[in-house]
Amino acid sequence: MMVVGACLALAQPIAAIVWLSNTIGEPKKITYLVTGESSDALLTYYTPESIERDTVAGTKLPFRFDFQADGDEQLRIEARNDEEGAAGALTCTVLVEGKVVEQDRASGATGEATCTGTAKRLKPIAGAKVPPLTGAVSPEVQRLEREVKLPRYPGRGSQIFGRVTDSEARLSFAELGRPWEPFSTEPYGSYSGHQKFDTESEWQAMLGSQVVDEGVMGAYSGPNRLRDVAAAVQDARQVDNFRDGTTGRDVASQSFEVSGRPAWVLVRELHFREQGLRATMDLSVVVVVDTGQERPSSLWIDIPNTHEQYYSDVNKVIGSLQVVS
Repeated sequence: MMVVGACLALAQPIAAIVWLSNTIGEPKKITYLVTGESSDALLTYYTPESIERDTVAGTKLPFRFDFQADGDEQLRIEARNDEEGAAGALTCTVLVEGKVVEQDRASGATGEATCTGTAKRLKPIAGAKVPPLTGAVSPEVQRLEREVKLPRYPGRGSQIFGRVTDSEARLSFAELGRPWEPFSTEPYGSYSGHQKFDTESEWQAMLGSQVVDEGVMGAYSGPNRLRDVAAAVQDARQVDNFRDGTTGRDVASQSFEVSGRPAWVLVRELHFREQGLRATMDLSVVVVVDTGQERPSSLWIDIPNTHEQYYSDVNKVIGSLQVVS
C-alpha cells in the first residue's frame, strides 16, 4: 500500500485526503464530500490547521476529505463548477462521526454549494443520505462469479503476540508480532484499529479495522449484501490507495461465520508497476462481519509481494476473529 506522510488516499478519480490534525479536547471525525454531475469542480475548504482557506481548482469528482477537529472548529466547504468543466449539479456534504449534518446542492455555471457550521452545533439531518462514492468509480477488476475458498497460505509468517480488541468495530483478533508494529487504536485515517510495517520507503503492509464507511453502505442490501459491500470496500481501497492503472483480480470470495454471525471474505490481487518500487502486486484481503449493529464492520489486510512470507498472517488473523459486545 502506498505511503505518503499521513495521506492514505491519493488516487483519482476520487480525490481523497486524510488529515491527522493536532486537536485539543475530544476530537471528532469530520468528512467533507463533494459529488455531482460535473467531472471536476473548484473547491474551497477550511481545515483546523489553517485560518487561510485552501482552494483547489480542477479537482476530480467525487471528492472526499477526512480529518479530525474539535467541536468548536469552524467547518466550511464550498463547491462551484470549474470553468473548464460542465455546468452540472453539485452537492456538498459534511459528516460528523459518519452522520450527515450539513448538505447543500447547486447547479449552473454560477451556482455554488456551501456547507458550513461547527461540529458541536451541527446535528444529524433526519433521512439525509450519504452520496455514493464507489458507484462513480469503476476500477479494472476481474471478478469472481462463484464462491472460491480462502487459500491456506504457506510459510511461518509472524508470531502471534497476543490478542487485541477494536471496541468501536466490535472485533477481536490476534495481534501480530514483528515486523508488524504494535496494534494501536489511535485513529489512522478511517481506521479505528490498525497494525502496519514499512516494506519500502514509500510502501507498507497494513491491517486496519473499522465500522464500514457510510460511503459504501449503498451496496449493503439484498441477500448478497455482505458479499456486495466487501466488493465495494475492495473497489474503494483500489481507487483510494493505489495509482491509476492498477488492475485487480479476485482470487477468493467466501461466506463464513464469526462468533456465529455471518461474514464474508474477499481476496484481491492488485497488480501495478511503479518506477523505483520493488513491489508489483499487493494481496488485499477484506473481511466484512455482521456484528448485529446498524452497519457491519470490516477488516482490511494488505501485504505486498515483496513480503509474501507473511501472507500466512492472513489465515492467522481471520481464523482468530471474534465479535465482541
